[in-house]
Amino acid sequence: MSRRTGSRVIVLAVLLASFAVACGSDEPDVVATATALAVAAAEARADSPPVPTPASTAEPSPVPDVPTEEPTPSDGYNSDSVMYQMVPGAVDNQGNLPAPLAAILDHRDLSQVPVLVEAMRFFGGTGRDSIVEVLEELTGQELGIDWNGWVEWLGKNSSEFRPPEDYPDWKLGLLSLIHPRFANFLHTSKDTSRIDLTEVVWGGVPPDGIPDLKNPENVLAKFAGFMNPGDRVFGVSINGEKRAYPLRIINAHEMANDVLGGEPISVMW
Repeated sequence: MSRRTGSRVIVLAVLLASFAVACGSDEPDVVATATALAVAAAEARADSPPVPTPASTAEPSPVPDVPTEEPTPSDGYNSDSVMYQMVPGAVDNQGNLPAPLAAILDHRDLSQVPVLVEAMRFFGGTGRDSIVEVLEELTGQELGIDWNGWVEWLGKNSSEFRPPEDYPDWKLGLLSLIHPRFANFLHTSKDTSRIDLTEVVWGGVPPDGIPDLKNPENVLAKFAGFMNPGDRVFGVSINGEKRAYPLRIINAHEMANDVLGGEPISVMW
């Protein structure tokens, strides 16, 4: 989704698309996959511009070390280490419960609930089923493979399930594997975010994958023959200038960047 900087931003509604990706491997290498995730986060941070501060330039946060072997209850459980192993590929082809999930369940680690909900989108088949099994055991909920249902439930109960400390780095690495530009949005989030990062989810397309409308043409109402009597519009009035944005046109673009009443605005759906 494109953005435009302006003195006014009008947010009319937000529509989040749900898109599931099935990932798996006949011979998964959990450590290699977790390492790739951490490397992606490190590279993403290195390529992202630093954010100026009043006294200096903020440096990107370092990516935590990735464990060299799968943690088990007997050799020291660490929430961050287990989280870094919750990535696509961490399930065997027999559908056995992988070590990270077994350790989470054994330790009743509620901090992993947001991690599991996030990871659920990127697993298919037995991997997703294993995650759901652990989620339902930890939370007492029976939402099955309904990812949207889990997200909505977590949003209402997020205070009870705070993620591990390095969750922002883990999430940055995961999203950077989808597209490196996601790092531009999140590379300072660990220190600067004022919103709950568990509520930031991938919309199913790469950055700018849905083209916005830029300064769209407009006509007087009497010439808008393409409009039907029951069509809904978003009406905006700024400094005496008025404009109606038809929903069925905005819907395909999700955003219109325009100038109204001498003010730059962004209309989002």
